[in-house]
Amino acid sequence: MWHMDKQSATVASASFQVGLRGRSVLPAAVRRAAGVEDGRILIARADGLGRIVLETAEAIQARVWAGAPSSGKADFQAQSLRAEEVAIADANFTRQSVEPDQATSEQTGAALLAALGL
Repeated sequence: MWHMDKQSATVASASFQVGLRGRSVLPAAVRRAAGVEDGRILIARADGLGRIVLETAEAIQARVWAGAPSSGKADFQAQSLRAEEVAIADANFTRQSVEPDQATSEQTGAALLAALGL
């Protein structure tokens, strides 16, 4: 069963099966309700027996920052740094979501093999 955080009015639940090699497909309704786009990287953590939590890096950052004490000027600086981190994460997501063509992929693989001396 899936639950949304307290900030979201939408709660989505769906059952799905863990397949071969532990692979699963998250139901589209759950992804949409959580605002998780195709290709997005999620961090999984065990949260007790039979409970797994999936979060984006941005959601984890927001949770950590929300729990940090505020102190005027330092809080403003922290918010500025957080905004910069989010912008960098968004840029990285955009860069990662663009799939390389076959030639680029082969060139990257060949360069990696050469660097490893193989």
